[in-house]
Amino acid sequence: DDLRDEAVVAASTTSAFVARYLDGLDLLATSLRLHPAVQGLDRAAASDVFARMLADNPALLTVVLVGRDGREVARASNNNEASFEDDDWAAMVITAATRSVSPLEPGKRGLNSVTIGYPVRNNAGELIAALGFRIRLQAIQAVFERFPLPQGSVVTVTDEHGTILARTVNPDQYVGQRTPRSRPLDQI
Repeated sequence: DDLRDEAVVAASTTSAFVARYLDGLDLLATSLRLHPAVQGLDRAAASDVFARMLADNPALLTVVLVGRDGREVARASNNNEASFEDDDWAAMVITAATRSVSPLEPGKRGLNSVTIGYPVRNNAGELIAALGFRIRLQAIQAVFERFPLPQGSVVTVTDEHGTILARTVNPDQYVGQRTPRSRPLDQI
């Protein structure tokens, strides 16, 4: 019973951390979507705003603005390996007109990421672009590794399809794999 109680506390802490991070990202997206450089689809000014913002957000690899026509308007990146080529995140955001989260995107040298995209609307409420954040999962996982867990405990974060996004033990072996369907998962 004590071990289960400790595991529930660890899972709740993990869940609260992820929720807090995503809430902060939503607030950042709201702020950027209202910025005059983003609203004006101004390549130079938006790229400058994104670059300054990335300096304070080590978990973000890239921020990109894509116009309604699918062409890239602006970008800033913390890493040369971070790329948005051949991604359909912007099309999903523009088509659905709502926030979208990509599946796990394995990268070079184990640089796993997900992209969260947001619709950008002008003052008239018309959809004019998509704003995307590519998030470095290793930065989030590093925080999990510092959690005080009971000995022998493992925290695993999955997406809605059961793909492992972060794990406290042997992440290189498990991230990107799907959880076994034969085992029930506890969702906190």
